[in-house]
Amino acid sequence: MVVRREFLKNTPLNIRTFLRFALLFALFPGMRLGFRWGLLMTAAFSVLLMVLLLCGAEQWATWAVLAWVVIGAVVLACVCVQVVRGASQTRRARMEMLPAETGLPKGVACPELMPLPWRRDKKVDKRHTASVVLEAPRDGIYAFILHIDKGQRECRVVTHGRRGTCVVYAQGGGKTGEPFQALVLYRLAAGAHELRWSVDSPRGIRPHATLTQMNLVA
Repeated sequence: MVVRREFLKNTPLNIRTFLRFALLFALFPGMRLGFRWGLLMTAAFSVLLMVLLLCGAEQWATWAVLAWVVIGAVVLACVCVQVVRGASQTRRARMEMLPAETGLPKGVACPELMPLPWRRDKKVDKRHTASVVLEAPRDGIYAFILHIDKGQRECRVVTHGRRGTCVVYAQGGGKTGEPFQALVLYRLAAGAHELRWSVDSPRGIRPHATLTQMNLVA
């Protein structure tokens, strides 16, 4: 159900989000190539349209507008196909079982309020990463709560990889100053797993977080 809800959220069936993209790509198809190219293409088309109107070529101007609308419709259709295909691939990956890893050090089982050691990510500014080796006694779905202190605002938890993982919700943080929590589900095979997370911190402050497993896999 969680994966299905995420899939629907990332498809054109999410009307609120889709309408924004529909208007953007239908009216400004050049934006598919990026903001700069989209702006240049829109400016060039506007100049062309003005020249045609000043020269009295209203028929050519009409055809130009029709061509622009057709291009926008084609771009929008291509974007919709790409979005649905990407959402489907993500859904399939999240439904797969994450296989156990070999060569890992002995891990923990069913952590409770376990402090997470964070280190600065050298590739991304103001991002910190943490990892823990978990011993999964059997195949199943494992649920974890990442609890980050209230001093850390506007967090965004990112899991490393999509296979067998799903972030269900996040709450707290932001302007409220409340503790930030994220519920993360893993579909794990029996064995050792290295679970990794990243947190984006606008102020670059090293987060203070704990990890708690919410369920016992029977």
